[in-house]
Amino acid sequence: GVPGRRVDGSVIKVPTVRGSKLRVGQGIRAAPDGRLYAARPGVLVYAPEQNIDVVQVHVHPRDVDLRSGNLHMEGVLTVRGSVQHQFTVRATGEIEIQGSVECGSVFGGAGLRIRGGVRGGNSGLVCAEGDITLHHAEGAYLRAGGTLKLESAIHCDLAANKIQTTRLIRGGSAVAEVSVVTGDAGTPNLGSATLLAAGVPLERPVCDVRLALAAQKEQRNLQRGAGVRDPDERSGSGKAGRANATIAQRALALKAEHAARREQLLQVASVYVQGTAHPGVTIQIGVHTLTLDQPISDTRFSWDPVQRAIRRERHDR
Repeated sequence: GVPGRRVDGSVIKVPTVRGSKLRVGQGIRAAPDGRLYAARPGVLVYAPEQNIDVVQVHVHPRDVDLRSGNLHMEGVLTVRGSVQHQFTVRATGEIEIQGSVECGSVFGGAGLRIRGGVRGGNSGLVCAEGDITLHHAEGAYLRAGGTLKLESAIHCDLAANKIQTTRLIRGGSAVAEVSVVTGDAGTPNLGSATLLAAGVPLERPVCDVRLALAAQKEQRNLQRGAGVRDPDERSGSGKAGRANATIAQRALALKAEHAARREQLLQVASVYVQGTAHPGVTIQIGVHTLTLDQPISDTRFSWDPVQRAIRRERHDR
């Protein structure tokens, strides 16, 4: 540096230049001009005057809240706290939440473990392409590509390949491709409508649960752009007409795929209530439903292809 002078003419000495103690990790590439670039996908970890790196295994030391903002990364993520209201955690690998999810959202590209519970809300959504394990859920929306395991679910919307609760499912729905296993279901006073369903194909990938809404939005945008207002004009020629035809073809293909998958699942699907299923609980196998009019205990429900009806099998304790 060059020394300067104050207004009174005295010299301003140049401060002694200190060498940087910043350590650059293996996930950072240093360019000749001194600029730093990420050498791999992941999350940036920076401690001033200490180190900087991009890592694919990251531990977030506290809650996900206003201080941290949302967390998005490629790799494995551990949160040593909770995900607070309206905040989001997203990672392509395994996720562990050591606290709870309080009306927040979590999207996992593999498995997800939550030591506490999940409390839902108007904006909260928890989903993972693999297994999900948690303690309890209330008013929550959960999707698992593998097995969803928890102790209890109250007024929740659950969907997974398999669902297992050790205590109860009260209110809401539990919809699985292969099986639902629970302790108790419903309430004795008919106060909470409860659906236990198996043999229902799961939308995949499960973290794209809003694909249908996105398709509808795309359709509306195309129609507005083409000046299409009358529903009868939707099949007209031009860009909007071609887009509508494409969307319709996708919907038909998806419907046919689901129908074939549903027939396969019907052969193995089951709902097993180990405790008591109270009156008013609806059992669904495939598209076939049965609403209980009296308490039933320790019973497995499945599809009887000969009788073409839902079969009940009482298990001996």
